[in-house]
Amino acid sequence: MKDAPGWQVLAGRDGSPTWVAPCGRRATTQPFDYRAFTDPLPAAADHDAVLAPF
Repeated sequence: MKDAPGWQVLAGRDGSPTWVAPCGRRATTQPFDYRAFTDPLPAAADHDAVLAPF
């Protein structure tokens, strides 16, 4: 539906998108932070030790 002609997405200063329908109706949503569900990256020293066992 959002790819149909007439739809717009406007970015707010805080990064929140505002969807504008062809009829002019607006809806602002808050972006979801997926970083809470990712594993932390290993430290550089740990990473080197794992990749360079030679």
